[in-house]
Amino acid sequence: EGKADSESFLSEQLQEKRRRFGMTPEECVAAIDRSVAMGLPEVIVSTRDFNALMEQQHLFTTEFFQGQIGQEPAGGGTGSHGRPDVSTSYTAPRNEIEKLLVELWTETFRFQEIGVDDNFFELGGHSLLAIQLLKNINHTFSSKITLKDLFDGPTIAQIAKRMSGTSVDGEDAAELEALLAEIEGLSADELRAELDGTGKH
Repeated sequence: EGKADSESFLSEQLQEKRRRFGMTPEECVAAIDRSVAMGLPEVIVSTRDFNALMEQQHLFTTEFFQGQIGQEPAGGGTGSHGRPDVSTSYTAPRNEIEKLLVELWTETFRFQEIGVDDNFFELGGHSLLAIQLLKNINHTFSSKITLKDLFDGPTIAQIAKRMSGTSVDGEDAAELEALLAEIEGLSADELRAELDGTGKH
């Protein structure tokens, strides 16, 4: 039963990605006609901004994932690109949880300006990147956000809302507030060390 549920979930995600980034049969035929008419030896058909995808190609290498797990972030730092090319307009974080989630997503995607309504998949996210991001989120907030949670609500605003609803009592809420206050006092290097699990305890 668990396997069937997993296959169903993965099937749903595949359908969602096809809906967002796939092409209809008519669009495929039109793309082939246009490609043949160009007379070029090779043609790339992309349903997303191809230049933006190429700027993110470092996200899809073994070195990137090894860098994420190690102490030194891949790419030598955060925010190597400006605002991503996504369909949503920028919405700034409205509370401390969203603000910290933005920092974690910025570290993950290497964009300088990620809004709380930007979609994980539209930013270039994929399953392996999701696992690393969730590891950092759950470590930072002591939460239990799952891969399914991220797929069901793939924006910072939706994750923050889910996290706000996970506290079962006042003690949990108090611990979260204390954690946020502690994180606010950390430097960028100290925060990175905490996220990588190399900080002093």
